[in-house]
Amino acid sequence: MRAFGVTYDTGFLSSGTTTHEPFAPDTVRREMQIIHDELNCDAIRFTGMSGDLPNLPEHIATGAFDVFLLPYSALDRSHEELITAAATAGAGTIARGSVARPLVAPSEAMPEPMRRPLADRHARLAAAGLDDLAEGASTMELLLRFILGHRDLHSVIVGSTDAAHVQSNVAAAQKGPLPADVYDALRDRLSQT
Repeated sequence: MRAFGVTYDTGFLSSGTTTHEPFAPDTVRREMQIIHDELNCDAIRFTGMSGDLPNLPEHIATGAFDVFLLPYSALDRSHEELITAAATAGAGTIARGSVARPLVAPSEAMPEPMRRPLADRHARLAAAGLDDLAEGASTMELLLRFILGHRDLHSVIVGSTDAAHVQSNVAAAQKGPLPADVYDALRDRLSQT
């Protein structure tokens, strides 16, 4: 059996703009119907940028996507409710940018639009004073186990620099989410900074 299909571009980020502006759910639905009915396609692959605000709610509402790659961390919880919305709609959820970036101050050579948010997160993390919550755990472990506590998050992308780093991430993940009191304290401290 052979499938006849197309790739539907929902927008790739390129030089600050996307290849498919603006994203309009009604247009996507209409175009999907045309692809199915007039082109007789029985396979459609969606490609595009990872889910982000402000378009993410519209992407979820289309019901067309199987998985969303979302920014989510203890320091940036702006997509927290949308992770639940995507999972409730039947889509998979993957967190990106979750742990390592705020651990080290960004280089001054980094372009300002990218550097400023990372520098702000690094400063907030330093100001939160998490050492008393750690009970011997590294800040990396606390942050990883925090995001593992989101019940609707299905996977996490954690970049690693070497085998020892991978092993420590696996060991942290095997411990599971943070205890509720530690989770709440970490959330509260990072919300106040």
